Amino acid sequence: MIRQLRKDLVPKAQPMPYFDRPFIPKKSSKTITIPKEPNFHLRPERLSCYYRQRCMVTGKLKTWPRKQHECQLHLAGAAEHHEHA
Repeated sequence: MIRQLRKDLVPKAQPMPYFDRPFIPKKSSKTITIPKEPNFHLRPERLSCYYRQRCMVTGKLKTWPRKQHECQLHLAGAAEHHEHA
């Protein structure tokens, strides 16, 4: 199997095109792509814990009243620990 994979990695020359027969591309049967506006906003549930913490400190990330992420639970526990000390 490895021998076959190595053999496939050997570069091979592309065959020369036939210039005596002109190439006429066929029209595609697919529909036209409709452009749409890109969606660049960050989803809070997909951010890493470190990035989420930095965004919360700088005020760039709004806190949502949904379930708490495990890093938020960890931060809340650390804040309570510092208040009692």
